[in-house]
Amino acid sequence: SSGINAEWPLRPGEEGHQVDDDGRKRAESNYSVGTALIKRGDLSSAIEYLEVFYQLSHGTDWQRVNGEFLRDQACLQLYKSYTALAEELYETNTASAISYLKKAVQMANEGGDKSEAGMASHRLGNIYEAIGDPEVAMMYHKGYLDRCKRSKNAIGEGRAYEAIARCHRTQGDLTNSAESYEKFVEIAAETADSQTYAEACSSLAHLYNFIGEYDKAVEFYEKAAEKFASYDDQQRVDILNINSAIASSHSKLINYSKAIMSGQPKITASLVEWKDFREVLFMSPESDAERPKSPGVPPSVTYSDSPLPVAEISEKTVTEGDKEEGVDVEELVVEGLEENSGQ
Repeated sequence: SSGINAEWPLRPGEEGHQVDDDGRKRAESNYSVGTALIKRGDLSSAIEYLEVFYQLSHGTDWQRVNGEFLRDQACLQLYKSYTALAEELYETNTASAISYLKKAVQMANEGGDKSEAGMASHRLGNIYEAIGDPEVAMMYHKGYLDRCKRSKNAIGEGRAYEAIARCHRTQGDLTNSAESYEKFVEIAAETADSQTYAEACSSLAHLYNFIGEYDKAVEFYEKAAEKFASYDDQQRVDILNINSAIASSHSKLINYSKAIMSGQPKITASLVEWKDFREVLFMSPESDAERPKSPGVPPSVTYSDSPLPVAEISEKTVTEGDKEEGVDVEELVVEGLEENSGQ
């Protein structure tokens, strides 16, 4: 219950409703009640009164002293209220949240606020992503991107490309996902938003790592780590450095892996010779100068095989013990991968 006093304005159609000469007083009374209910935190009841305010002011030329049209004020207040209620309902009633956000888009468009209409569209896209519908989400994100381009909102444009990249990746379209992330990185660099640039580089690096573009992954992991280091975010720096080391190791092991998988006699013989040399190298007590010369790494073999599986490190992987002991992360990763490849 909203707890409205009996003497407060009644909604049109209720018993006791009295119409003033042109309806303006009635409209403003409903607006006053609606805004009071918002302050109380009763959004559902507030929306009822604000919708009456909207209906009464719609199509009129009523203005405030400052020149603001009441019909535009109605659209703005309903946009805010629909958006706030959608956020409240998101966890418990996603369908209702979507319905209110669609109404918010309508109100923002009608009120002439293209920026807010774009944000409402972006929020809708995020919800559809969350419920596993990337196709519909993409539609709303592209709508947001179009609005941002027309209004020259570079920050919003970057945000839209990031969301579109996520949708492409969910759909398995990794090529377009990479292109959208590249746009995100480019825009973040142009806007000189260091924090966003670091996040963009990190996202692009993860995607490159996933699709086997390891050298590019290393490049953007390093760029992201450099930016996060400037914020003294050591945990993020450590995670990025570990992922960079893994990507670098995968890059170096691609030819080795392909050679093993080829099964060709000459290549197999070369691999055996190389492995025999490595065994002698690590077991020999001789100095570096006295050790036998390496026969070299196995010959490069070109195949269209899929890249090696990708391991991405999460924050839980980096322990405080690792940091305190000063573990050389890249050396351990390389050694571990080499050890596994020899088993």
